[in-house]
Amino acid sequence: MQFENVTIRSRQVALLKRFKDHFVTISVVLPDSQVEYTSAILSIRPDQDCLILDELKPEEGHHRFLETKECTIEIYYKGEGIRFTSQLLSKGMKDDIAYYKIELPRSIHHYLQRTSYRVPITLTEKMPIYVRPMDQDSVEGEVIDLSSGGIGFRLPRTPWTEALKQGDQIPSCRFVLNTGEAISCPVQIRFASRSKDKKYMRIGARFVDLDRAQIKMLERYIVTLDRERLKTISRL
Repeated sequence: MQFENVTIRSRQVALLKRFKDHFVTISVVLPDSQVEYTSAILSIRPDQDCLILDELKPEEGHHRFLETKECTIEIYYKGEGIRFTSQLLSKGMKDDIAYYKIELPRSIHHYLQRTSYRVPITLTEKMPIYVRPMDQDSVEGEVIDLSSGGIGFRLPRTPWTEALKQGDQIPSCRFVLNTGEAISCPVQIRFASRSKDKKYMRIGARFVDLDRAQIKMLERYIVTLDRERLKTISRL
């Protein structure tokens, strides 16, 4: 994970614009509260040193923000995040919906997961995986990391797992996300190697023939895991 505090105005604007252009929902936390309200960046106005934010939801957040006049904004998208604190300058209304003018911050905490949207599965998130070779019983393993395009896992060393090599296809692979949703599809081996303790085979594979619903399911899950990790790190 790479971190930096961005203080150069042009870089701050470029970062904010990148998130705005992806239409990413932002989280807003108010002083002395753990509640996360949602909003969106409507416009960036560096010539006025301000941002325009959409009305906070739920409505309770709108009223509290007008009282506190300060907020901490957190935005996450595909392994990248920013976090900063800002002050309310003014409130406006358009089509019966509130919007806020807030200060551009002096500093933006920027963090980037360099692994391109691949998240590790920790021991507390333990996720079994079941792979079944052709005409053989299933072999149980453990997921190590996960992305929307592939998976890393380890399997006990057996004559079959020892023989796995790049390009081989496993016809049946099934694992259940901690949300209770199941993913089942063939996988193609990208690499296979022994673990340091020589008890397991470490496998990297890509998914084969995932349907659109499964891809969306994976993307939602990975974004949730990644977002929680980035939030934790940003508060250290």
